[in-house]
Amino acid sequence: DYAVSFLDLIDVLVASQFRDQYKVPMPTVRNAYSVLQKELKFKHPFCLSDLYTDGKRIFSLAASKISGDEKNLSDVISHQQFFLHIKEQLSHIDYGEVSKIAERWRIAQGIVIDPKINIGKPTIENTGIMTFIVANQYFANNKNTSLIADLYDLSEKDIINAVKFEEWYRKRQVA
Repeated sequence: DYAVSFLDLIDVLVASQFRDQYKVPMPTVRNAYSVLQKELKFKHPFCLSDLYTDGKRIFSLAASKISGDEKNLSDVISHQQFFLHIKEQLSHIDYGEVSKIAERWRIAQGIVIDPKINIGKPTIENTGIMTFIVANQYFANNKNTSLIADLYDLSEKDIINAVKFEEWYRKRQVA
């Protein structure tokens, strides 16, 4: 009953990026989410790849398709058309080429959350090895980066990225 899906997580991430990083007013974020949910008949509209902002409004190519103009962006709420040159992709999210839905979150340098790998646990990119395992081995072996790199056939940079992520994550758990 209390499970949060990967798409729920991406919806929250994108909403927070609109609000915190791009300074879009929260009522605009909420309205855009509701409008897109209704018009696209999709429960997770912030998981779509074609969302953009200028810091005041949220734009979408999907909204443009609904209004009949696929060449320009459309303001999600007012449906006003804008030229494509204003678009700016949200960072750190990989979208499916065909589905255009969020598939992977690059949560930190070299670290991904992908629901298809390790049930969505933080993983070293392109390896399938969880950050938790590598960080625990690192500390259990007196912070010997080269030993852990050899054990798991990883680069020392992968080890450092995993350890930094786990330290960051553990600090957030305590707070």
